[in-house]
Amino acid sequence: MTSTRIGRPGRTACALALAALLLAGCAELLPSSLRPVQGGQVSLRQLLDPDSLAILGLDTDDVIDALGQPDSSETRETPDGEQPGMITTMQYDGLEIVVNEIERPQRSFISELVISSDAYVTNLPVGVGASRADIEQALGEPSSAEGGEVVYALTDDGDTCVVTYEGDRATTMRFQFT
Repeated sequence: MTSTRIGRPGRTACALALAALLLAGCAELLPSSLRPVQGGQVSLRQLLDPDSLAILGLDTDDVIDALGQPDSSETRETPDGEQPGMITTMQYDGLEIVVNEIERPQRSFISELVISSDAYVTNLPVGVGASRADIEQALGEPSSAEGGEVVYALTDDGDTCVVTYEGDRATTMRFQFT
């Protein structure tokens, strides 16, 4: 009579199963702070929709879940005349994220995302360091230009991407969401 062992799989089987999941494209299950994309860059895609617009409902906890603890942060009340709530500015190396958390009606959203390092990527095919021609191919003609800043409309609702150029290359991309 032969016996069949029934029970938990051994460590080797578990390791192989995890490797199979990762190879099958399930790397998205890992926290994004552990998922640098090509060349050590960090993806901001989990904070933005496919058109690189901020996903409504995200709050400071969602940003921390996606990117880890910021290097520094500052929280202040919204200015007089605006809906009551808090504004938190979170700073990472080469990245600043502003999150608004409004009391009534209760909602939260990223109102600004400032990228000043090529270490961060969005859903756009361009980023900091891209040429002006490549950025205009991705975002279209600018809606205005003043000083060293060029404004590109992302939506008809007022969402913009303000790019600062040094020569022909983008040094800062500031996404402003309404």
